[in-house]
Amino acid sequence: ALTIAKSITLGGTYMEVGDVVEYSYVITNSGNVELAGPFTVVDDKIADIDPVDGPLAVGASVTVTATYTITAEDIEAGEVTNTAYATTEYGDDTVTSNEDSATAVLQLDEPSITITNDADRATFGNVGEVITYSYVVTNNGDVTLTNVIVIDPLTGTETNIGTLEPGESKTVTGTYTVTSEDFVRGFIENTATATGTAPDNSTVTASDDERVEAVVSEIVANDDRITGIKGADGGIAVVNVFKNDSLNGRPISPEEVILTLLEGNEYLVLNPDGSVDVKPGTPEGEYELVYQICEVGNPGNCSTATVIISVNPPTIDAVDDDFGTHKVSYRGQLGNILDNDLLNGEKMDANLVNYQIIDAAGLQGLIIYQNGDFEVIGGLNAPGTYILQYRVCEILNPTNCDTAFVIVIIEADEVDLSVTKTSFGVELFEGDEFEYEIVVSNLGDTDATDVSVVDDLPAGITYLGSLITQNPDNLTVNTSAFNSQVVWTIPSFPAGSSITIRLRVRANDVVGGVEQVISNLVTVTSTEADSNTDNNSDRDANVVKPFFIPNVITPNGDGINDIWRIKGINKFVKRRIVIFNRWGDHLYEKDNYQNDWSANGIVSGTYYYIVWTEDRSGRTHEYKGWIQVIREEKQ
Repeated sequence: ALTIAKSITLGGTYMEVGDVVEYSYVITNSGNVELAGPFTVVDDKIADIDPVDGPLAVGASVTVTATYTITAEDIEAGEVTNTAYATTEYGDDTVTSNEDSATAVLQLDEPSITITNDADRATFGNVGEVITYSYVVTNNGDVTLTNVIVIDPLTGTETNIGTLEPGESKTVTGTYTVTSEDFVRGFIENTATATGTAPDNSTVTASDDERVEAVVSEIVANDDRITGIKGADGGIAVVNVFKNDSLNGRPISPEEVILTLLEGNEYLVLNPDGSVDVKPGTPEGEYELVYQICEVGNPGNCSTATVIISVNPPTIDAVDDDFGTHKVSYRGQLGNILDNDLLNGEKMDANLVNYQIIDAAGLQGLIIYQNGDFEVIGGLNAPGTYILQYRVCEILNPTNCDTAFVIVIIEADEVDLSVTKTSFGVELFEGDEFEYEIVVSNLGDTDATDVSVVDDLPAGITYLGSLITQNPDNLTVNTSAFNSQVVWTIPSFPAGSSITIRLRVRANDVVGGVEQVISNLVTVTSTEADSNTDNNSDRDANVVKPFFIPNVITPNGDGINDIWRIKGINKFVKRRIVIFNRWGDHLYEKDNYQNDWSANGIVSGTYYYIVWTEDRSGRTHEYKGWIQVIREEKQ
């Protein structure tokens, strides 16, 4: 058995008479015995094909070639189809193969172009979404195309891809960004066009449409209600409107939507992140705002909801006050009624409330300040207990009020004046001058007026003068002396003040040379009652000793008895002294002796003196005696 396979090896297309088509014939021994050959190919279009020699083993093949020249009839027919078979002899038998055909076609030189327009998605869901289009341009004609251009007005694509050979394809891409108008339309449709120029300068054109459908998300804004907001404090982010809103059934993120306030009020603030603030100082009441959320990807896809916020007044608590006990003359602050009052459980801010006295209980001279301070003018109220009532109301919510009582006790003015007197235990002899120190103080908490300090001098002393030595508050002090009474008057003596007086006196002569006890009393009084009369007076007692001339001195420099001091010498206005020895030699003489002889230059021994004096009455006196000088070394 034989088989034949015919094919065109050159000239499958032809254009004119005389073009040559080359054929190949493959002859195969498909039987089970070797064929000796020769083998002949018979073609209905080609005559006298040279045979090929054998032998041809089982399964072996041999190839025969031939050519055909195109004729005018072939041009007119547009194609040439020819059929061939192979033969050989096997013994007395002729072996014939199958028939096989091949066709050559006329090439007409027709230009042609195609374009496919494909989007990278079938749907879109967001404004700003980018769609990519692929344009595949193919030269499906018989000639080369030049100046091939792809145009898509939607994407703005206008690309020259140059030359396309027959059968060649090129791809161009373009992009488009979704707009809100696309969602209104519901789809995006575009047309891509490809053009090319044929060798004869004719133009071929092709176009393709593509449509992408819009997908609208489900957006839901839900109402919100918030209660229990304290108006005075307000609140930050008391609610977030996005918390219960949804997009396609899931919680919303702020960046996915456009948030718009449609209806608001002066006390609520809608923030870009969806939170709602209540301004401090918001009155009691119910407040609403209406908002809208629209999908960023599709601004026409919106939903609206309402936020309702209930603002409560703060709790207000006026607490009773005890402003203590004050004197009739007291002027100043009684206390602050708001110090212990509460607003929202915290100390009340005077700037947030108004208050008024609704019952003054007869208390006169009240001065009331906005910050809650109470003052009273002194001297206007009788002693007693005054129970006042006041009302305090929140400024923000004028009906949010409470009342409380204030207790003020007025008592009669009492001062606590104190006086002390001392002569510092001085040793006195008749004629000596010395001082009393008098200290007057106001130990109480009430100012004293018309204070009088009286010192009635006893018969044994004489007033010489006085001096105010300490007066830190610069009080006005008036001094008067008449006979044996000295009076100091102070018109105003504030609480806590004090003065120190030095009273200078002289001890009078004692009677009969016998020492005399003198007791001096000083008292202090004022217009006001005194709460402690025990310290309103003080007494100082001294003993005045008679004139005495000592008869021993020990001038050894130890500071004790180094000088001859005649006790009471100041009772005399004149005094002359003469010291002499046993032979009458004058060792020391002095007029107006001042108790200043220290026996300088005189050795230890016994000496004699004469003292002549004259008293204040003009009487003269003479005193004689001896004095012993003892010089001992200091130990």
